Amino acid sequence: MRRLALLSSLAAVAGCADGGGAGTPFASGPGAAEATTAGDASGDTSGNATDEGASNSSDPTLDPTSATDDDPTGELTSTGPGIDCPAGEAACGVLCVDLQTDSTNCGDCGITCVVPNSDSSCVAGSCTVGSCTAGWFDCDGNAANGCEAQMGCSAGESCTTECGSTGITSCNGCDTVCDLPAETCNAIDDDCNGACDEGALAGCREPVHRANGPNGHYYTNVLAETSQEGRSLESENYWWMYTEQHDGLSALYRCDLGSGRYFLTTSNVCEGANQGAGSIDDTLGYLAPGASCGATALYRLRSPAGRHFYTVSSTERDNAINNLSYIDEGTTGYVWTAP
Repeated sequence: MRRLALLSSLAAVAGCADGGGAGTPFASGPGAAEATTAGDASGDTSGNATDEGASNSSDPTLDPTSATDDDPTGELTSTGPGIDCPAGEAACGVLCVDLQTDSTNCGDCGITCVVPNSDSSCVAGSCTVGSCTAGWFDCDGNAANGCEAQMGCSAGESCTTECGSTGITSCNGCDTVCDLPAETCNAIDDDCNGACDEGALAGCREPVHRANGPNGHYYTNVLAETSQEGRSLESENYWWMYTEQHDGLSALYRCDLGSGRYFLTTSNVCEGANQGAGSIDDTLGYLAPGASCGATALYRLRSPAGRHFYTVSSTERDNAINNLSYIDEGTTGYVWTAP
């Protein structure tokens, strides 16, 4: 009897140790709780749960353009290991750079622009000459040799233009340029266009009017005089002369011979004995001795009665000589037909 009871007790202990037997095993304590929650609904009790949704969201390489906490719009682009750069920039090492404009990464990572004698720059992915170092100039536009020339151009100094006027020096790269001055009232072609003091500079030239009267032709720069003492106006603004003396110009005097007769001359003694006892009545203006600055000849003629006649028309001169017996006395000087 004792032997039989001992064997039954040993069998009961073995069944409890391996969890075998029918029915639900009894579990208690912390270890039991962990065992219960380790498996999934399918009965996997290995403790190695797999959640595909959680695994995918933690792997950014599966969708690099998707929105994240750091990039809610999804606009960042992965361009290198662990580097996200804005569109238009590339990752060079740990930096995001614009390969089109970065002079230390010009066209590609690590390409540094070095242009001799210049602050180099990167334009459209190519190294170019920036601003030249003082005293150096880029004459050939070649970035390989940079600012290759040294010149002695001093901007702002006076210089002589191609037509002899005085200009101001400016520097254009390797070229020294003598900038043309603006026209001023000086009887000189300042801007080298073949004309002097054009543009009707205020007060530069004034007109001379021609009238005819009992004692022949009369010339004046006062328009009211053309209708005095029996005169009548023939031509208003017939020619123009300078109002002031300038280098190379001569004064044109109106000399009074008495008895209402006048003549014009550049002689400040009214030609002395050649014209009798004449005296200066007025200075009409200043004319040129030659055909400069677009001036035209002022022809001088004398009638058989001793009356003088002046014209800027060669046709009128020839008619007076050929048909009216006037004597050609050459030119008094050169005047202008416009201000």
